[in-house]
Amino acid sequence: MKLERKDKAFVAWWIDHQFTTKAHFPDAGCKQGSKLKQPTKKHLKAYKTWRKLPLKVSKLQAWMDEWLNEHDKQALMHSMKRQHKDHPPWS
Repeated sequence: MKLERKDKAFVAWWIDHQFTTKAHFPDAGCKQGSKLKQPTKKHLKAYKTWRKLPLKVSKLQAWMDEWLNEHDKQALMHSMKRQHKDHPPWS
């Protein structure tokens, strides 16, 4: 997934929202299908790294490549498509 400058704000909001609503975000921090009660050290490291990240496209792209698995990337792409459908950039 290649991030564009126009999508930077939405991607930052989406990642913040995922951290707020999901205790085990990003999914790359745990094994597939595991039933964890608390976030792992990987989840906490991803969160800490995210909070220190400057809001630049290159830094966002690097963080996404490191921490998001295919499931998370697909969910983000789906949300971006839905956002553009509901609120086109030209409106």
